[in-house]
Amino acid sequence: MTRIRVLLICLVVSATAAVRGIEHGQAAAGAASGGSLSVPGSAFEPTLSPSERTYFAAARRATIARDRACSGFAGPELTSGSPSRALASILGILRRPAKPAVELVDLLERTRRPWSRAAELYISQIRRARSTFGASFYVIPAGNVTGQRGVPARCEPEQRAALRRALRHVAKARRTRILVAQARYLAYMRYQALHPEGICAAWATRHTMALDAGEDFGCATMADLERYGILVDANAPLRRDGVFWTVVPDGVATASLRFAPGQGIPPPRRGRRTTMTVRVVNNMVVAAEPYGAPFPATILLRSARGRVIRRTAVTSAMPTLCAFGC
Repeated sequence: MTRIRVLLICLVVSATAAVRGIEHGQAAAGAASGGSLSVPGSAFEPTLSPSERTYFAAARRATIARDRACSGFAGPELTSGSPSRALASILGILRRPAKPAVELVDLLERTRRPWSRAAELYISQIRRARSTFGASFYVIPAGNVTGQRGVPARCEPEQRAALRRALRHVAKARRTRILVAQARYLAYMRYQALHPEGICAAWATRHTMALDAGEDFGCATMADLERYGILVDANAPLRRDGVFWTVVPDGVATASLRFAPGQGIPPPRRGRRTTMTVRVVNNMVVAAEPYGAPFPATILLRSARGRVIRRTAVTSAMPTLCAFGC
């Protein structure tokens, strides 16, 4: 019996006593008809210059070297529990009956779980959203997809002090700008630590094994859904030209995907634009891609009555979609 199956047995036996939904304290509007979250600007990573990132990373390393607790607590890969009411209220798939825990274990073993380490996947909460293009697509709520849980409050002043020490010989005006930017960045990290819950999604075929990381498994926070209108998305090599897939919130009935010239290697035929509209099934969008265009340039989400809910322009800033290049 493998280690992960031993863990499965222990978790399932204790599940009734260990259920611990993670509440965000965020208002969710419309439990069945497409609720939306209200999140502050600190929920999203601020734009930082390369030098600022270098300074902040050095300050964090120096802080952790002095205070190991400041590295945060990622937690186990699998855990008992269930999604919070806030998360379930915006994703109808999570209000449907869950699959047996063994299905999640089987999925992780087949995909080699490239992105799921320490995500605290709720072991008894996996849902199979749909099966198409010879693969099954899954949605799994997770307790900690940020890796920032458990960071003590003292770590912020410690990081600020570490950065001030590193900036001792920097001109005052520049030093002030960098310290202000750090305050924004630490507010973002604080929000992640307080709101670690999110959603993971995956696809697998019967014989899936060790696909490229990010192609078959990805996670994102509730704040990402609020910001981009889509949650987890990637390119799946399920047919010659690939398959685009993503998770969308309740209320979205169709997704129109616009693939523009210049995308992909090689790009589509010059001057050609391809737009396709696909139906949403259990919060999941799956669409065959045109040749040479692995990601759409824009994504238009519509309600069942055709009302435009969200227009999303695909950019390299999108953490899940473009983690491997747009």
